[in-house]
Amino acid sequence: MRIAIARVNGDGVAREVEGWREPVRLGGDAFALGQLTDETIEAAVAAFARFAERIEAHGAKHVRAVATSAARESSNGRALVSRVRKATGIRLEIIDGLEEAQLVFAGVASAIDLEGRSALLVDMGGGSVEVTVARNGHALGCETLSLGAVRLLAQLKEAGRKEADVDELIDPYRGSIASLIKAELRGQPPEICLGTGGNLECLGRLRGPLLGKEKLGKVKLSDLDPVIRKLLDMTPAQRTAKLNLRPDRADVITIAAIVLRMVMTDAGIAKVLTPGVGLNQGLLRQLAARIENE
Repeated sequence: MRIAIARVNGDGVAREVEGWREPVRLGGDAFALGQLTDETIEAAVAAFARFAERIEAHGAKHVRAVATSAARESSNGRALVSRVRKATGIRLEIIDGLEEAQLVFAGVASAIDLEGRSALLVDMGGGSVEVTVARNGHALGCETLSLGAVRLLAQLKEAGRKEADVDELIDPYRGSIASLIKAELRGQPPEICLGTGGNLECLGRLRGPLLGKEKLGKVKLSDLDPVIRKLLDMTPAQRTAKLNLRPDRADVITIAAIVLRMVMTDAGIAKVLTPGVGLNQGLLRQLAARIENE
């Protein structure tokens, strides 16, 4: 769970002044049990209480909070919404996959000039992977794949399978991105590919310690096979110790790498840039536009 607080100056641009991440994994329950446990809801409410303190400290007047696939697929997602509202006054909205993709696209467009070229945006979340095709700064089409790393980890645990077995789970999705590109870009490969989400950004950084690469902030398809082999040779605990990963990143990062390899191969792209922006920045851009229109 993430928060971003920004100030909108006279130019109408939201400039982030504070942001951080709370390690509450809603998807661990949602994708394994189909509902959120009381313990997870309590942890989420406690995180929102800390968010509310920072919102008040900064005097933020415009607030929007959204929940994505984990809340969408939990039978008691509305209970989370109600508990958060009662405890903090924050109105949490459960948004659909299309709006999620639109917000991510807006966040990327706030940082990267997409005019005059075609682009593929890959947002890797805990429950799903949103793939958006764009041209000249406008989204043309989106595909939602149920290939989030937390979801796949839950499926592997339930089946008693290992990380390397995730390829079998993602097989049914092969070809879907190629079809999207064919439909929206007439089969031409996108000129630029941008990736968002914590796992993808982490993979961009791991090129350094795992492969000795100096230029970070991107992932090459040619890097993924050796990265995956090195990650599979380590336990999650070893990844935490050797690569300085948080435990809730260390247990899913290999799965995310295998999914990304499939996505890049299917899309026919050799490199993904990780600009370090995403849904939060899209929300900030949306709120800034509302302020300008008041």
